[in-house]
Amino acid sequence: MKTKTSSFTRVGALAAAASIAFVGLSVSPALAAPVTVISADAATSDAAVVELMALFGGTVTVNYPAGAGLTVEVESRIPGSDATTFTSAVIAADGTASVAAFAGPVSVVIGSTSIPDNFAEINAGSLIVNRGAVTALNNVDFAAGTAVAATGAAVIPTNGDELVNSGLEVVTDYNFTPASYLEGEAFTINVTDLIGLDGKSYEGETVTTYAFSDRTDLGAQVVSGNAFSVNVPASLTTGSHSVVSFDQFGLPVVWINMNGGYAAPEAPAPAVPGSNTGATNTGGLAETGGMETIALLLSALGAAAAGATLMVRSRRA
Repeated sequence: MKTKTSSFTRVGALAAAASIAFVGLSVSPALAAPVTVISADAATSDAAVVELMALFGGTVTVNYPAGAGLTVEVESRIPGSDATTFTSAVIAADGTASVAAFAGPVSVVIGSTSIPDNFAEINAGSLIVNRGAVTALNNVDFAAGTAVAATGAAVIPTNGDELVNSGLEVVTDYNFTPASYLEGEAFTINVTDLIGLDGKSYEGETVTTYAFSDRTDLGAQVVSGNAFSVNVPASLTTGSHSVVSFDQFGLPVVWINMNGGYAAPEAPAPAVPGSNTGATNTGGLAETGGMETIALLLSALGAAAAGATLMVRSRRA
């Protein structure tokens, strides 16, 4: 689902095929504003999109002194959905512009609102924005449609409080095992059936996993067969922790809370007929970080994000 309009008109078969190529230019009244966010539904406020973008997005900056007065438009997609947003800004007299966008691949166009066909798609198909970071476009060559891009690294929370207060939520659905673990014993979390809420496949992509409260790097994992494994050291099996995996753009794709393992039982005494030899008490794992915020927005946009709640989602059979 795309937003209802764009500053730059997309026409023809390319648009029908959901291409990001820009094949036309038309004047839009929305361009009169210095910064425009066009939401997907008249009932959805631009403020809601802006708020969500602040959580799950970054910024594109342009330094193009010769382009003062031109408009920069950035197309990006709401994470976990197929809803597209267009954000824009007019290049100031000093040649700079700053445009917010959702994290992930983006399309950037610089164009004129008064001269038809005077536009250029910049670095077509190769630009990304990382969460909390800036993608800076310098040395713009309008005729060639190129610029020197410097992409900032994704911002990862530094501790548990920052993680919890960040407002972040996962953009996927998944299963995992085990459901419990022992105190003092390293174990492995196996994530399976990983898929984006929009149906995105993460096959072959690399995720990076951290444990919180104090951020501990648990390494990078490659998704294979929609699955990957995370080794949890024994030092993290006491107390409460969160294990969170982030994709290449800094968006959380797995969020599992550890409530602390229990001590393993002592070796049982020889069994006596009719007696109970005891069972192992274990700590538990619980999923969290469901896409409540995005789900509510997508519901307003008419896009489905079924089964997502703020805390523990029901697992698929």
